[in-house]
Amino acid sequence: MKLVVRIVVVAVTVAAVGFGVAACKGKSSPPPKTYQVRGVVQHVPTTVPPALVVRHEAIDHFVHSDGVAAGMHSMTMTLRLHDKVAAGNVKTGDKIAFDLDVNWGRTPPLLITTLKKLPAKTELQFRKSKGSKHKH
Repeated sequence: MKLVVRIVVVAVTVAAVGFGVAACKGKSSPPPKTYQVRGVVQHVPTTVPPALVVRHEAIDHFVHSDGVAAGMHSMTMTLRLHDKVAAGNVKTGDKIAFDLDVNWGRTPPLLITTLKKLPAKTELQFRKSKGSKHKH
């Protein structure tokens, strides 16, 4: 009987500790999401892993790591390329379209997963995002 009681006490203690650890971690990351983005290449670094420095258009309703869809203004960012994406003949000044895969549970959280050169005459609009407003 004492053995059964000890096993139950240990099981309850382990469950309580596990629940406490999970609760301490707080909110989980929002689910992965892919955004279609356009921009202009500012620099093509010769880094490993490969990346591009891109001035991109605003991403309306971009979901940040806290789960809030507040959008992302136009800005210049260094973005890593997925292993299966090559910069190819992309050079500084080229206008591009790309899929930006965002997974806050991964390092790095932002990856370019597709890449396509756009015609030089493509007009880009650099502005503030029209993301959702959130109340505090």
